Amino acid sequence: VNYNFRRIYYLEDINIEAISLFKENKEIKINIPKIKKTKCI
Repeated sequence: VNYNFRRIYYLEDINIEAISLFKENKEIKINIPKIKKTKCI
């Protein structure tokens, strides 16, 4: 039971990290075009 609980907790940690990385990538993708636009202007 403890092994399964740790496994689920570990998978949840991976999902949280994946979601945070995905959000960071979205923010980077949104911020880079803004920087490019300001540089072009």
